[in-house]
Amino acid sequence: MLAGADGQVLDEDHYLRWLDQVYDGEVGDRWAQEFTRAWQHFRADCLDTLRPFSESQELTEAFYRLFGGIEVLLACLIQEYRRLLDEEPLAAYELLVPLSREIYARCRRGIRLLRR
Repeated sequence: MLAGADGQVLDEDHYLRWLDQVYDGEVGDRWAQEFTRAWQHFRADCLDTLRPFSESQELTEAFYRLFGGIEVLLACLIQEYRRLLDEEPLAAYELLVPLSREIYARCRRGIRLLRR
């Protein structure tokens, strides 16, 4: 897909056509199904249960679960991370990549992850 654009000036039309190609067919169908399922859950669990001036413990917990992630470090950066921890601790933490628990679980199945 990108080989045909080598050396060319790209504009927005190129990107839109590429996105159409990527999301056409099985990949797009799968994405649309996941999106529809997520939207239905969100609507049922959040929007349909909202009431003015009333608190929902379940909704509050669901909100905070969205931000409950894990920070990971690429294995190729371990030495750099350790060096920075000693010399510049704040810079070391910039090497960490935040992942949602769902993405983390998917990665653990296919990529070797080390726990800190």
